Amino acid sequence: MKKLFFITFTVFCMISCTTKPKIKKYTFKSTANVATLNLSLPTGEIDICGWNNSFIEINATNHIYSPIFYEQNLIKFQTEEISKTFNLTVDMMKSLVDAEITLQIKVPFYLHSLNISTDSATCNITDTFGNFNFNGEKSTVNGDFKNSIVKINLIDGNINATFDITLSTDVLLLNEQGDTNINIIKTGENSFINAKTYNGNINLVLNTAVPYLLVSSASVPHILNFLTSSPKIFENNNYQLFINNASNDTFKTQIFLNNQSGKTKISNAFFIDIN
Repeated sequence: MKKLFFITFTVFCMISCTTKPKIKKYTFKSTANVATLNLSLPTGEIDICGWNNSFIEINATNHIYSPIFYEQNLIKFQTEEISKTFNLTVDMMKSLVDAEITLQIKVPFYLHSLNISTDSATCNITDTFGNFNFNGEKSTVNGDFKNSIVKINLIDGNINATFDITLSTDVLLLNEQGDTNINIIKTGENSFINAKTYNGNINLVLNTAVPYLLVSSASVPHILNFLTSSPKIFENNNYQLFINNASNDTFKTQIFLNNQSGKTKISNAFFIDIN
């Protein structure tokens, strides 16, 4: 009888423990003047911001919800630094571990390249100016981008990208099935933005009151004025769109939207057909 009570009590304690995660923290730092960060992890939350230091600092936190203590050993962090490249790889047996991984990353403002590979993560990034490359399957990327190059490749995720930058930027966004939200406040001269989806939606917000050249595969090219004082929505399906910011016959910002099966919406713009 006592043995049965002990077993029952033990099982009850194990179940109760699952509501309070075990927390384990790590800190990783690169040497000074590192140029590239390569990050690989299966799942988690990533917060990235720039800072006025020449090295990278990564604070990692594991929240283990399993009552089995040894599961902490099933999450491994591997770091290496070679030729100004700092690599962090997170290995986790997702089928065996009930855990959450949070990474808080501080990088030099002008880090040359930031490369992330994941399956399902949420990534928030701000105040970085170098190249940003993100590859994930079911992920979400939220960015206040000032980067010179932005490349995001998702299978079924969400992209929320804001661009408020005076320098030139090149942007390539591929999101096969999720929503791609682009907010363009300001970009530098000769900027290029390309967003493509197969079954998702593209939402574009333009906040610059300058003429644009709109070229659609379904119509004759025509010029439109985008005036933010009179909001209007323009949308279509099966849409291929090319917008060229024309000012004094000088093309500054080119925007390509390619949507095969979803819906494309352009908002915060009043269209006046000049032709």
